[in-house]
Amino acid sequence: MIEFINHHLGRYLGWVILMISILIGYDTIMRYFFKSPNEWVQEAALYGFGIFALLGSGYVQWCKSHIRTDVFSARLSPRAQNFLNIFYFIPAAVFVIALLVAGWDIFSMAVTQNQRRTGTLAWPLWPYLLAIPLGAILVLFQLVIDLVKNTIEAFDKKQKV
Repeated sequence: MIEFINHHLGRYLGWVILMISILIGYDTIMRYFFKSPNEWVQEAALYGFGIFALLGSGYVQWCKSHIRTDVFSARLSPRAQNFLNIFYFIPAAVFVIALLVAGWDIFSMAVTQNQRRTGTLAWPLWPYLLAIPLGAILVLFQLVIDLVKNTIEAFDKKQKV
């Protein structure tokens, strides 16, 4: 279920980037050709990119597109790579859990204090900040799924050492 959510959410977030690109193109034309920039476009782009990055992190983990150094691990056997991925789970999970806790605190504070962005639109901050704990939950669940898969593959007797 989590893999399904991460996969489809990542695909739909691609459309968010397309819409943001169109908005930024519109603002660029308005600014340089008509000398009439729109502050709301910058605010919408900021919200969109933030939500894209936070909610898209589960998709990135799902398709193994995150930044990593494969210089050494690519030379290892598949079984050794699985053991290495199991080892990497611990620091990754600690980081994601810290992000989840801090993100929830920030989100809760924004809701209780009715924090708003300063600017033309004065949008409430809580929808944007909710993406922090939601993104962390998606990544954490995907990390657990990957841990289970790597553990099964690492102890598979049919796999080459």
